[in-house]
Parts: sequence; structure tokens; C-alpha cells
Amino acid sequence: MFRPADSSVSASVSVNSASAGCTSTLVDIGLTFGQCLRAREWHNANTWKLKVHVPMYIAFWLGALLGAWIYSMHLHHALFVPCIFIGCCALTTFAYVLYVRFYQRQPEYLGSADYEDIPLIKQANKKT
Repeated sequence: MFRPADSSVSASVSVNSASAGCTSTLVDIGLTFGQCLRAREWHNANTWKLKVHVPMYIAFWLGALLGAWIYSMHLHHALFVPCIFIGCCALTTFAYVLYVRFYQRQPEYLGSADYEDIPLIKQANKKT
């Protein structure tokens, strides 16, 4: 796969495979680090790309190692670990949405179907 030397152009290249995605992330890290060294001024370089790509690359490998370790102990039952995690995230999100909708005090106009009751629209109608 051809990778242009300018990493701003390479950011628009999409990759479908997981291994190719990991490889392109590592290439982007290398290109950005090289640009930072060439610029010799870290505040003028694209250091934001390093702040995004390096933690993402580390998290990928930590997840792979954690998954392999859990699989070595529990075989196919290791799939319950991400299922439980995602399930807890979903339940937490659902509980938060219920809390916000039913237990927090909402302004009177949020449930109104009549747009004339909204204060900003009332002000706009008065001016016209």
C-alpha cells in the first residue's frame, strides 16, 4: 500500500483490516514523530496525532494481551468478560437516561408541543 510522506494526507486513507489498521497507526506514529524531530519545535508540529495514535496503539496491544491471558484460563468462556463489560455500560447508560428524563426537573417548555410556548420564540415573535 502506498503511503504518502505527508501524514495529513495519510490520515484520509481508510483501512478495513485490523492488522493493516494497526500497521497504518504505527506508520502514522513514525511519520508524525519524524516530522516533530525534523521541525525541532514540538509546539509547531502535529503533536495531537501522537496524543491520539500512541494511546490507541497501546490500548490495542493491552487488549490483545489481556484477551489472550483470559482465554488461556477460561477458553471460550473468556468471551463473557467483554459481554459483561458492555452489558454494564449499556445498563448504566439506560439508568442515566431514565434518571435524566424522569427525575431531574425539566423546564416547562421541553415537553411542549406548541412552539409558541418556548421563551426564545416568544421574544422573536414580539419583535416582529
